[in-house]
Amino acid sequence: MKKTVYRWGWVVALAMLAGGAQARTDGEKAVVGIGELLKADDCAGAVKALNAGLQAGYPEAALLAGTMFEAGFCVKKNWDKAVGFYTQAHDGGIREGALRLAAGFADTANGPDAAAALWWAKRARLDAGTCTSRLPDADDPDRFVEALRAWPAREVKFCNYVAGVMSFMTADARYPMAGISREAMGIVEVAWTPARHHFTTQGLSGTTGPAQENMVAAVKQSISLAGARYQMPLGVSPKWQIAFNLVFDIDRSRWW
Repeated sequence: MKKTVYRWGWVVALAMLAGGAQARTDGEKAVVGIGELLKADDCAGAVKALNAGLQAGYPEAALLAGTMFEAGFCVKKNWDKAVGFYTQAHDGGIREGALRLAAGFADTANGPDAAAALWWAKRARLDAGTCTSRLPDADDPDRFVEALRAWPAREVKFCNYVAGVMSFMTADARYPMAGISREAMGIVEVAWTPARHHFTTQGLSGTTGPAQENMVAAVKQSISLAGARYQMPLGVSPKWQIAFNLVFDIDRSRWW
């Protein structure tokens, strides 16, 4: 049931690509066109258009391809292919690619691979408290892995969980599953107690009234999907709390 709910979240995300803000770059325009085909359940047309976008070298198309292969939507589910496309998107200047990689590698469905999850979380400039601050910069893979090997196994497992949830939710806000159709814009300040998977919003800025309510609804959906995807490890201190911001923006030109 949890996986079904999670996969449905991806389907919603893909279908919403066709709505919301006006595309500005050629890559964004291509992705919006693909989104229209996905929304119409035209998988053959969507895959054809996606391949054209990939051949044109659009990093936005690479990000969408990674999403489709990770979810198994209109293509056969393949995490290895998703990794390649997410990496291509990241190399093309889209931070979202690194966030999706961190979230994916932290998932038990793909290992998990804690070293890769934390590596990409670091490259995405994710601030996960001591889980990222104690690690060296992600510019030397060997030094990075060597530093991580010195950690107790329990801490690695815990930080993998933290990096997964935070990367997923941060990516979800930047490339929202619910935010586009609900026109959710603004910043949500979140306080998270990992031991209880408990989230509270400490403040909201950038919008008021119904739009603010829509943004809160989008956050709640993201929390629910994160809870379905990641299993909290035992032994987490109930006193530890992490504060981070979720930035919602329906203007795709500022997503990356």
